[in-house]
Amino acid sequence: MKHLPKTIIRQLVADSNLGQEISEILDENGEMYKNAQSDLHKRMISAQHLLSLVASIVSDHPKLDKKFTRVITKAEEEYMPSYPPMSPITESYFTLWTLCDFAIDVVPPTTAGQFVPAFSQRFKLPGQVVSDCRAISDSRMGFYEVISQKKSIVEAREIPTQEPITFECHSGYEGREGEIWFLRIGKLPPGNISLTTPYVIQQPMVRPDIEAFFERQGISSSVSGDDKKFRRLMKRPKEKNFWHEYIFCGYTGYESGAVFLTGVPDIPETLPHSGSFVSKQAAC
Repeated sequence: MKHLPKTIIRQLVADSNLGQEISEILDENGEMYKNAQSDLHKRMISAQHLLSLVASIVSDHPKLDKKFTRVITKAEEEYMPSYPPMSPITESYFTLWTLCDFAIDVVPPTTAGQFVPAFSQRFKLPGQVVSDCRAISDSRMGFYEVISQKKSIVEAREIPTQEPITFECHSGYEGREGEIWFLRIGKLPPGNISLTTPYVIQQPMVRPDIEAFFERQGISSSVSGDDKKFRRLMKRPKEKNFWHEYIFCGYTGYESGAVFLTGVPDIPETLPHSGSFVSKQAAC
């Protein structure tokens, strides 16, 4: 592993043809915004498109291609991200994992989203877009207990941090009090927005099961959301596919706007599509 050479950074931002593509992304009246539900939703769309553009440039660089694409391509082939019934790994979940969590093997580990500042100087990107890209790049998956929902506005409390949060969710799914969602939230001041389709955790997994899971990982209740160990687990666990496997093996069903899961992430016997679960059922 080594530091990313400045020559590579310069090469990545040298393509003058990117100007038009970036202009289209920043045009708020463009085709990509026709389904935007709010101003915050527009900002999310803009930032994610820019992050995706940067990621495509990074992945095409000859000195980064193998580092960046090998694991992602293998994961795509294994999990076929789409939407149920094709795959419980949704495109929104997988795309943001590739942009925000999966790091190129350099020192320090660098995600595609962390290249945006280099592009901001070359193409004079608006400060709002750059800060939104940084916020999304910094985002992570998390478990949230729903307190209430009024149309697209959800009030929730994160597990295990106990931190309350209000956010927009435009998937169309209407949550119920006490439900636990597994999703990624982007904090784009002055508001927050769900970046992924919510995974709704069904029985028998309940709040105490999630808290116990975190305790087994050495993460206590009421830990800070910025705690390094907690963030590392949610963004870059030791097993790269840990959260993919949880979703894939815990899948139980779906509807428009939500995917349903059950089971405890680190107990295969509770996940209906794991080999351990099948063996357990056969023995009953």
